[in-house]
Amino acid sequence: PAKRADAPKIRGFLAAPPAPAADRLELDVAGRRARKHAPIQIDLCGIAKGYAVDQLARALLALGHGDALVGIDGEMRAMGEQEAGRGWAIAVEAPDPETRRAMGILELSGAAVATSGDYRHFANVAPGVRLGHTMDPQRGGPVQNGVTQATILAPTCIEADAWATVVMVLGAEQGAAAIRAVGFEALILERKGETLRRHVVGAAFGHVGQTW
Repeated sequence: PAKRADAPKIRGFLAAPPAPAADRLELDVAGRRARKHAPIQIDLCGIAKGYAVDQLARALLALGHGDALVGIDGEMRAMGEQEAGRGWAIAVEAPDPETRRAMGILELSGAAVATSGDYRHFANVAPGVRLGHTMDPQRGGPVQNGVTQATILAPTCIEADAWATVVMVLGAEQGAAAIRAVGFEALILERKGETLRRHVVGAAFGHVGQTW
């Protein structure tokens, strides 16, 4: 959370990455207990907002409201239709740290969408080197694979939220293949020097980001 990145400390962590969380945390699922075997922090930001959106949607459905758009920050779930009989219009934000503007609109019904990226929470540690807030467990530090944004369309918001984070870690090519395998849709933007390369899975994002 520091305003300025501590580059020597980051290099120190990367030189000796911690043991996998599975080796440091013992879970007793039946007893709903957890035991730490070493210092560890658990961050649920990769799924928390998506889960909460789904809970809000379930609460509305239980109250008899089947036509609604529910969202927390950028995680959205569209149910039913608007009064005019159309789906819900949701803007897909451009990956620009300086401004907030849309690069396309999705019209959704019966689906959820979530975006992960490196352009809102990041640290510049050297000229041209940006470290985002998503961690790569394989290297024990921030991801550095060129992916600047992953927007996922899925049946539930927790799935969209989780897979957006997964794609950020896997990278553009492997991430797109994984999304195809689970049958979801995606727009993945990969930074190539001064340009952005689009990776599109499914028809929903065909027009989004083409002219940005």
